[in-house]
Amino acid sequence: DARWWHTSLAVPIDKHQSVSLFYHRFDFGNLNITSVQSPEFIGTAKPYQFVFGGAYKRELTSGFSLGIALKYYYENQNASNNVPSGFNHRTAKAYVGDIGVSYSKNLFSSELSHGSLSLSTSVTNLGTWIETSDGFIQQVPRSIQFGAAYSQEFLHSTRWQRFNGLIAFLNWLCVSEIMG
Repeated sequence: DARWWHTSLAVPIDKHQSVSLFYHRFDFGNLNITSVQSPEFIGTAKPYQFVFGGAYKRELTSGFSLGIALKYYYENQNASNNVPSGFNHRTAKAYVGDIGVSYSKNLFSSELSHGSLSLSTSVTNLGTWIETSDGFIQQVPRSIQFGAAYSQEFLHSTRWQRFNGLIAFLNWLCVSEIMG
């Protein structure tokens, strides 16, 4: 049974900047070990990986923000007491960072509502390569991400307006899942 844990803590420094700490852990569950020479069951592994890190965010100008995160990645591929002797116990680690920028602009404001638009981009996993305990080295998968969001807040919300907001969110959620 695979399991995922995530915890984080964010603390504002002042109204323009904040810091955070985070921890992600993914346990793959019990996996049966086989080999090319011995395709039958020869043991059980409980691999897991975790990422621990910290982030800093600062609003540079009105609406324009910059964020950076530093992360330590660790993977234990054969964590178990039931791994057969002679089987390679393999761990991996890497130090990486992310950087992102975001821009938000209020588009309109009235007595009933106000709306804003946000645009963001980030580059993730810049840093060292993953190095395993047995000397294998590979590049950490990097990515560039772009995002946009429109937000409208109703100042004197009625049930009908809250219902419309829920329908709009569910529609966005469906489109996000389809677009991947």
